[in-house]
Amino acid sequence: MNKKNILIGIMVFVIAVLALNTVEGWFTFSKEEKLADESKIEKPQLPDLDFYTNAIDSTLHANFETNKGIDPKNYITHKHYSYVSDTLAPALKIKMNEVKELTQVRAKLEDKVKAQQVEIDANKNKVYHYKTKFFEATATDADSSLKYAYNAEINLLKYDKKESLLKGKKTYIDISSPDKNMKINGVENFIKDISSPPTKFGLGVQAGYGLNSEMKISPYIGVGVSYNLIRF
Repeated sequence: MNKKNILIGIMVFVIAVLALNTVEGWFTFSKEEKLADESKIEKPQLPDLDFYTNAIDSTLHANFETNKGIDPKNYITHKHYSYVSDTLAPALKIKMNEVKELTQVRAKLEDKVKAQQVEIDANKNKVYHYKTKFFEATATDADSSLKYAYNAEINLLKYDKKESLLKGKKTYIDISSPDKNMKINGVENFIKDISSPPTKFGLGVQAGYGLNSEMKISPYIGVGVSYNLIRF
């Protein structure tokens, strides 16, 4: 194998890797590079919800891919960000740059319940009692009041999934409730990207093939300093 073929092979390999990186995003960029890229986002990138019914218990689930980034302003609404920065973070005595993850779930409970019991109180007013597995209420004719209690239960499950051999893992969150009358209306999510790209300079043991003093290809091993043109 001559030098020309070797150089051509190297060039083809580099071009192929760069092309795949464009599609798959293999390389890890610095925090500054990521912020610059996020600055191009015109409005918060809210997750797309994928709804499905669990075949085991018939509950409705909402599933979405998490938003990983540097600045939460690019991934959640202004209203949500203001609540966290002005109310929630001060209550926890933390700064916004210490927030690792944010998830807001918007849900609606809707049902029609028939009174299970009607009684007359001491003042001869009708009192209606309603009850389901998660909901209890009492209504009184006298003052049109309604006293209620709801036992809310929302389950969030986070998991990683590798969709193909070439693609890296993606993180998803699955939302569900045992109450089939609870509907998920929307989600806001942000996970702080804390991945650290390798430094451009490195020192370590190196092994491979290279040109020797006679300009021939031969194996080598040794300690050396490297400079990474591309970090991944």
